Amino acid sequence: MERIPEKPAPELLVANAGQLVNMAIALLLVKVMLVAFNPIPAFPMDGGRVLRAAPAMRMGGPRATALAARIGKGFAVIFLMLSLLRNPILRIAGIFIYLVAGAEGREQGALTDGKVPEMMMVETAPPRMAHPEVSLQSGA
Repeated sequence: MERIPEKPAPELLVANAGQLVNMAIALLLVKVMLVAFNPIPAFPMDGGRVLRAAPAMRMGGPRATALAARIGKGFAVIFLMLSLLRNPILRIAGIFIYLVAGAEGREQGALTDGKVPEMMMVETAPPRMAHPEVSLQSGA
């Protein structure tokens, strides 16, 4: 628009159309980044899940998960180093992958080391019963 229109309807239409186009472009860019990022063999991304599932058929789930988590953390470190030189978005991806891969590895280790079942076996004292003649207000 070269000048402010006399009627507000065309201005409203053009301004909203511009915002919608910007949102569509942003969504398209996000989708393209996800398509490019998701197959990277860094656990917990889909590529990392493939990396975990293939060896799990031979070496078992816990060892394959630990391996995939270590490789994922390696990719995270590479992303963090590249983020210093190139793209700060890689820093966010690297931190996310490092934290989630580490959590997956710790969770798998806790399940195989028997720590979770031990924590679930909690002995509790039987509930104490109040005497029928004691009121709740007395506090005894």
